Amino acid sequence: MPSLRAWRMPGLAGLLLLALALLFWKLRILDTGVNLELTLENVDLYNSHYPMTWFGFRALREGRLPLWNPWQFVGEPFLAAYYGGLFYPLNAIYLVTSVPLGMELSGVLHMGLAAGGMAALARRLRIDWPGALVAAFTFAWSGWFVFSTNQPRILAAIAWLPWTLWLLDRVLAGERRAGLVFTLGVAAQLLIGDAEHVLHGLLAGALLVVLRVCELAARGAWRDALARSARCAGGVAVAVGLTAFQLLPTLELVQRSARSAGGLDVLHAVGSGVYTSALFLSQAAETTGWVTVGALPLIAALLALGRGRGALPWLLGAAMALIGTQLVLGGALFRLYHELPLAQLFRRPYKFLDVYACGQALLAGLAVARLGDEADATRRELWSDARWLGALVLAALALYFLHDAGRSSPWLAALLLALALYGASAGRTLRRAAVALVVGVQLASLFFGSANTYVRPVQRQEVLAARREIFSAPRARGDQSRVYVSPHLWATPGLSLKQGMLNEVGVSNDYEPLALARYAEFFGAVSPWRSPDGLFNGRYRLVDDIKWCLLDLTGTRYYVVRRTEEAASRMSAHPPGPDGEGFRLIAGGEVQVYEREAALPRAWWVPRARDVRDGAEALAALCAPGFDPRGEVVLERAGGGVAGAAIEAAPGDGAEPQRARVAIDAYAPEQVDITVDAPRPGWLVLSDLHYPGWRATVNGNEAPIERANHLFRGVRVGAGHSALRFEFRPASLRNGALVSGATALSLAAGLGLWAWRGRRAAGAV
Repeated sequence: MPSLRAWRMPGLAGLLLLALALLFWKLRILDTGVNLELTLENVDLYNSHYPMTWFGFRALREGRLPLWNPWQFVGEPFLAAYYGGLFYPLNAIYLVTSVPLGMELSGVLHMGLAAGGMAALARRLRIDWPGALVAAFTFAWSGWFVFSTNQPRILAAIAWLPWTLWLLDRVLAGERRAGLVFTLGVAAQLLIGDAEHVLHGLLAGALLVVLRVCELAARGAWRDALARSARCAGGVAVAVGLTAFQLLPTLELVQRSARSAGGLDVLHAVGSGVYTSALFLSQAAETTGWVTVGALPLIAALLALGRGRGALPWLLGAAMALIGTQLVLGGALFRLYHELPLAQLFRRPYKFLDVYACGQALLAGLAVARLGDEADATRRELWSDARWLGALVLAALALYFLHDAGRSSPWLAALLLALALYGASAGRTLRRAAVALVVGVQLASLFFGSANTYVRPVQRQEVLAARREIFSAPRARGDQSRVYVSPHLWATPGLSLKQGMLNEVGVSNDYEPLALARYAEFFGAVSPWRSPDGLFNGRYRLVDDIKWCLLDLTGTRYYVVRRTEEAASRMSAHPPGPDGEGFRLIAGGEVQVYEREAALPRAWWVPRARDVRDGAEALAALCAPGFDPRGEVVLERAGGGVAGAAIEAAPGDGAEPQRARVAIDAYAPEQVDITVDAPRPGWLVLSDLHYPGWRATVNGNEAPIERANHLFRGVRVGAGHSALRFEFRPASLRNGALVSGATALSLAAGLGLWAWRGRRAAGAV
């Protein structure tokens, strides 16, 4: 066991890293946040991360597990949506503090975690402490990491990347207990809610495995190479098993999402977030923007070359930086990556800046270490070294490139000056002083080159706390009416995305990365508007030939729109008539609110049904002239007949249909109680999403739930009084919990057997 003295330096370094992370957060994130706008760069923080975290952890504090979210569209799985991060251990902070404050505390913690992981990895790869600290801050203060403070789950996932490499290297070295810690580390990452950046870390880890296996193979240790590689792969597999309770519900949702089954092709993935070579090089040289990793990494690859510390640190850093760059540029390598099964869900190649930053941080730390190694070299030896000259020439060329483009980089110029002083100095003391100057320039270029200019939620509570009267109207009615909120208002306090979750009112237009393919079909039929990136993410605009009849089926009674948009003009041109088909203006001004009395209630009874074969036929039937949703329901059944053929016609067809009394007695996210008093057998239609895991009982007896009217739930009821209960009990969660439990028991049994054998072997000796 290491002595206390051995832990002294790592402990002091850890405290320093955390203190500097706190200082950076205060001065470069909170204090520089002066921009009040909600833009595409920070909108997710307010319109996605905050509502999901607030909704999920409020439920946990109340002692219930939030499985279902009834307030988006016509319902959406909540736990399966994944990015709430309910089970990620470090998110427990949200159980004891407010969400805005928790975001700041979590951000500082993960910045310190990232810096600590990078320092630990650098030390593991034989880089001395000055170089390790430079590597730590090059990563934790890089442009992409600092930008990711706008997306807490991405920040958390990136922070784990160097720790993944550190743990993997310990496993590959054959260290005892390292495999268990690696497994638990991967499991924790899988619970963060950002599978994309966790995948980046595992891909970088695969690169490290390849390099270490090549080392072992070169020494003839093939058996050790294969055994340790298998141990790494086994650790990932066990981590997946431990987190199956989260992953299986998510997989079930992913398979039904608009991104699945080729919904996000490579053109859309690349087109929505790619750097050009010129922009990439410009930001790198200017030490600004998401690309920046400070001034030193631009020339670190050359300075880091040398002997005495092994080839692996340089090879790993250079490979990660090069591969990360190629992926960020969205070329052939990204297209190849996009062919991986999981990668087909993701877009925006620039997200690989995490791999690039990690590689460049290693090279920066190694470059500082090499400068320290060369402190005793003579000036003649130094200036005749091709690596040294190449680094200076590269820095000079970068400065010329910027000057020619009418730009400048004072930090790069300062670095070139510091290196020139290093080369002109003689003696270890002066050289070390010059190295300290190089380190200072690098840290200063990071500190002043990376910042977040947007006001944080903890500083701008009114965006999250604003309450609009429109959301009180559906609650006052008590019939669970829904509200359409135009995407033109996504930056307006109190009308931003996911307001339904914050107000507990159904909103039929919202944002969800894993929005169902069924929603894409249904709301795509409502309006012909399409997102520029070609991917349905839940938001849609009301333009051109609007199918109001489909929105009526969702129970959308209120429409909140901007006065200048097309939907407002169309609704104002159709005042309500005797049939209730028009729109009544109930609030004017820049933001207008219209009411449509023709909207159906959340639950209703119909006397007859017709069968169709699939969703396309269902939509055709629903949009057909003369279709009466109060008298008929469209069911999708295997082998259904021609759309429009009545298969359960009510007696006395053509007469005014008899009505039933339908009442929603209780409405909660995972349970809905409804009573029906029907004049004869028919169907109860609930305009909530038909999704696996929902079960229904009628008068205590289990009843099948049919897919009704393309999206909704339909249950057969008899004449007279019926008491229905819908409960959400997903089999995917149950099966996932069984897999997780079995994996945990197997892991515990394996560890117990391993410990018993160790004690037995020790006793035999």
